[in-house]
Amino acid sequence: MRELLFVPLGGTGEIGMNLNLYCYDGVWVMVDCGMMINTVDGEDRIFAPDPAFLLDKDITALVLTHAHEDHIGAITDLWMTFRCPIYATPFTAAVVRRKVAESDLPERVPLKIVPPGARFDIGPFSFEMIPITHSTVESQSLVLRTAAGAVLHTGDWKLDPKPLVGPATAEARFKALAKERVLAVVGDSTNAQIPGRSGSESLVRERLKDLIGRERNRVVCACFSSNIARVATFLEVAAATGRHPVLVGRSLLRMVGAAQETGYLPRALNEVPLRDAMYLPRHKVLMICTGSQGETRAALSRISFGQHRDVFLEPDDVIFFSSKVIPGNEDGIERLQRRFQHSGVRVVSERDDLIHVSGHPCIDELKQLYGWVRPECLIPVHGYPEHLIAHAQVGRDLGLRHVLEVRNGDVVHLNAETPRVVGEAPVGRVMRPPEAPYAGQRGRDERGGRTDSGRGAPAARPAAGGRGAPAAPARGRAPSGDAFARRARLIEERGGAGEWGRGAGRGAGGGRAGGGRGGRGGR
Repeated sequence: MRELLFVPLGGTGEIGMNLNLYCYDGVWVMVDCGMMINTVDGEDRIFAPDPAFLLDKDITALVLTHAHEDHIGAITDLWMTFRCPIYATPFTAAVVRRKVAESDLPERVPLKIVPPGARFDIGPFSFEMIPITHSTVESQSLVLRTAAGAVLHTGDWKLDPKPLVGPATAEARFKALAKERVLAVVGDSTNAQIPGRSGSESLVRERLKDLIGRERNRVVCACFSSNIARVATFLEVAAATGRHPVLVGRSLLRMVGAAQETGYLPRALNEVPLRDAMYLPRHKVLMICTGSQGETRAALSRISFGQHRDVFLEPDDVIFFSSKVIPGNEDGIERLQRRFQHSGVRVVSERDDLIHVSGHPCIDELKQLYGWVRPECLIPVHGYPEHLIAHAQVGRDLGLRHVLEVRNGDVVHLNAETPRVVGEAPVGRVMRPPEAPYAGQRGRDERGGRTDSGRGAPAARPAAGGRGAPAAPARGRAPSGDAFARRARLIEERGGAGEWGRGAGRGAGGGRAGGGRGGRGGR
């Protein structure tokens, strides 16, 4: 009997650094290649899975489930080890393409773009992508079919009936899997300890619209840059409340650019360039900002220390932390929020109000999906040991025939009479050197210009009326005076309504924003 093997090299027993291998008939394929951020000596450092096990393997292809950093962030670190084609949907490919362009890879990375829901063959594997909702667009569960049977690799997911941007979960295609032999589900464990359901993105939009509508000073909304539906919510809230959106952070610019390229956000957002934001009246500003997890090099951390060259906050401004606290980041987030509170800035988090819903399934959603699919075996991944244990218990409570608890490095024989661990692969972490490119050192400068390295001087500011612009407001002091008033009027006039202000491109009800790929046609 030819063995169908599963080998997790990262992400099983930890949050982040997801990298999984499948092998059948001597052909190896990789699913996801993610990174993890840990703080070392007070600085954020990027870690990738140790590629030692890959060195003598001929990896045929890398298939990506979605565009989160813990699933794609190590591609530029490890690709020279496996050098294979990468299969991805258009949005995920657009994000990867930007990351590769910002890296120092000496050769071209072959990207094979496949539509959401695609079917394609790689050696003895027949892949099927099944669209499923998550906290970014184009998240895909993968069905890997072989002569021995099928495996469902869920990727990250939830069941959201109103995801706002992108389609809802393809329920019928999951239910169809029950008609064939699904040897195993390899599944997301992140919220397996939480009863009930994760909640809908549509509920967050309505609540944020209400809360932000009451504010009279600057509003900062901190979120994961890849959560395109949440970014779309902030853009809609800004339009509804008479505020100008301001995009703060290079990773946010990268994600928004990818979303515009693939039609999930309109080309015109009515945003004000970051370099102009502090000229506007406080009640006219809504900043969308990266760094909600306390990352030391992200925009929000620099603002909290008064080290951001363009942004400062004043007493009674407010920050909405519209994101989940990823396990392991609690201390950094608490320190970040405390710095703002000490300076008089109000902080609102998911503990205070309905300003975030998770992108991962809670217990009722796990039970619902497994009821559709009816797998023979459950293998929990994507979580710390306590998450994997809780997920395994869900499988036992459902009466699944086999539940197998594994950790990074376990070599699992999936098509044995009883799925079991048959070996051990070397695992570990490798740290990206501190001087290596971080989060896009080349490309667009977050102030609205471009630089050669991302760290050079920003593009010159446009002159006001041909006589030169007034000096930038001093850090920590509100702009004032006639020159600033004139500049503010010019900025507001230049902003205009934009596509978003006219209600275009919202992708509500499962539609594509902007009409289709590149915002130019249906798909």
